[in-house]
Amino acid sequence: MQEKIHEYKITQPLTAERRKAILALIKDNAARSPWPIEYAWDKSKTRLLVTSKPMNLEVVFHPTKIEVYRDAPLWARMLITKKKQAQMLEAVVNILKELGFLEGRKPPKAKSAGK
Repeated sequence: MQEKIHEYKITQPLTAERRKAILALIKDNAARSPWPIEYAWDKSKTRLLVTSKPMNLEVVFHPTKIEVYRDAPLWARMLITKKKQAQMLEAVVNILKELGFLEGRKPPKAKSAGK
């Protein structure tokens, strides 16, 4: 069952440069996960799908906000404490700041853009 876990108001929209930077950031950090991670943009290039055990995330980019959804079995949702969820959401905010979606920062150049 997919559930919306958070919504962020953004000051800067999704751009092709930010899209590349997001994929580079995921690629650079995928090894931190104990399970393999698959990730891709949908055809509209406004939905990022991140698939891994035991949870899948869908990040939907709108012009003025980002919505984060998760799909996980009940046992996995029960293991995510409020503290863990707060840590995860803090990490998302840090990523949004780093990529220039919040506070008017410019996105970094994507390291893996040419690959």
